[in-house]
Amino acid sequence: MLLLALGTYARGAWYDQDVDRELAKGRITAAHAVTGWVMAQPHEYYEQRIRRLTAKEPKSVADIDDLAVALDRLGRTREAITIIQLDRDRRGDPTSLYRFHANLGAFEYNQWRVARSLAAGVGHLKRSLSHLETCLNIEGITVAARERTQYWIVRQFLDEMEDPELRTTLGERLTQETDRRTWGRGLPELIALDGYADSPDILAALAYLMAFHGEGRAEAGFAICRYNEIVGRGMAPRMNLSRLDAERSMVFAEETVGGTRVKELFSAWSREANVAQTKHEHKVRASMKAGLHPDEFLDYWEQNPGPELPVIPAYLTRPSLENDPHIALVVQVAAAFMGFLFLRWAYRFSQRVMVQT
Repeated sequence: MLLLALGTYARGAWYDQDVDRELAKGRITAAHAVTGWVMAQPHEYYEQRIRRLTAKEPKSVADIDDLAVALDRLGRTREAITIIQLDRDRRGDPTSLYRFHANLGAFEYNQWRVARSLAAGVGHLKRSLSHLETCLNIEGITVAARERTQYWIVRQFLDEMEDPELRTTLGERLTQETDRRTWGRGLPELIALDGYADSPDILAALAYLMAFHGEGRAEAGFAICRYNEIVGRGMAPRMNLSRLDAERSMVFAEETVGGTRVKELFSAWSREANVAQTKHEHKVRASMKAGLHPDEFLDYWEQNPGPELPVIPAYLTRPSLENDPHIALVVQVAAAFMGFLFLRWAYRFSQRVMVQT
């Protein structure tokens, strides 16, 4: 199957100073990730970074990460792989070694993503899995949710290629292999930081997981809205089974969330995020045009922290009684107890009436 228009499909999970800064701000929610509230940098931002770091000598390990990721962000993935591999001998501590393999896993994944066919790039996909697996086994470091989540995403792609009759969807796979904390952080971060916002497969999985195993009903609806936008633009899911994730979640979103309200909120948030992104890019470009690249000014991002994030209305955050087994059990027990009290009262009332008569 030829892969067409893959320039906007999911990318691998990067580590550079921009990603570090966003992660340091705190948890990235699914709702904000899907609607685009994590601001992206314009291409000129990375072009200037590449020119500056290419000329810089000597380069630190952090410089190599920034340079390689900047190249990959602009589609120069082969150069990114070459540059970061030359730096392997300096990766002695667990943190820099982890970032080395995480970035290489991302670069190899991206090489597969732009291959002429699924089979043509399978070697890149297997090398990506190998680097991600190395991340999971480095001692002395806590494995991030992004790498755990992406590891199983890559495993799912490989398994589906080897077994076209595979009946386990990505959402189900993440449920089986990870916990709520892992995919609940990993998927939103991949969507917000690494370009997964245009991946139907990832959006379908997020919708499924948030609908049936998460506490966010609005997030499930948001992911479905985004999924429909992407598929509506002619970008079919990479995995056929992701449609099952989406279909199951669609029923939930429409019946228990209130599809119209969620769609309206999704549209409003997306429009506001687009306006904020335009303003952000204009400010960054104006700064660079004046010769002030943010990399060279330590307090730039403190002075420009980004837009204030919107908040989901309370009526869309309440869990569904029908789909939450724990709440449903509490309701059933309470109903049974109230029924018992009513029968007890009815019995005593009838006894009192009989005595009086």
